Amino acid sequence: MSKVTSVFGSQERTDSMTTQIINEKVGGLLLGGMSRDIIAKELGMSRRTLTNRINGTAKWEFEEVLRLSRLVGCSLDDLVDKS
Repeated sequence: MSKVTSVFGSQERTDSMTTQIINEKVGGLLLGGMSRDIIAKELGMSRRTLTNRINGTAKWEFEEVLRLSRLVGCSLDDLVDKS
């Protein structure tokens, strides 16, 4: 697995670590009562695409992550910050 410099900060993360953090935020929305259909619509994708992102069969696109940060009301850095 290759290391990438995250577009969300200067520290290095693996793709899977960043994806896991993003998926945890989506999981929080789901636990908060928002349906996958609503989340997908807000992110400009189909429910199937959202499911593929969550399951790791497709990678998150930058624009999707940006929309997700707006949906949860935080910055990109805060979105992917594990702490």
